[in-house]
Amino acid sequence: FKAEDKDNFSLRLEACHARKAWCELQESLIAYIDGQPDTLVTPFPREQKEIFIKHALFGSHLEEPNSHTQTIRELIVEVERNYVQAMKFCVVKKTHMHDWSTREAWLDESSHFAEVLRHFLPSRIPYFGLIDRPLAEKPV
Repeated sequence: FKAEDKDNFSLRLEACHARKAWCELQESLIAYIDGQPDTLVTPFPREQKEIFIKHALFGSHLEEPNSHTQTIRELIVEVERNYVQAMKFCVVKKTHMHDWSTREAWLDESSHFAEVLRHFLPSRIPYFGLIDRPLAEKPV
């Protein structure tokens, strides 16, 4: 460290401060999402729970599926927790993005989370609406 160039050190230090600020902003967004009331989210449908359980039991080809009941319950609890967090995130995006869920969506730049949420905006439509796409693997 003693032989390091002072300019290089200051650049590294500045980059570390920028990364730290970015991480803190992301963490504050996650805390904001988690702080949204659970009443904003509709309950996870019972039918979906049943589908997950059936896939876990029959899709995994277990010899003794009944011996894994506790693990499957824990899995369902985790799935529900992720569902609630994803739905809260949708509520936050809808609150902070105008024309949300459209190709013309845009952010309110005065939002504290605008810099982080910008990554969730849809890609811009190219000139004349033409896009490059890979060739099909198999002919039709």
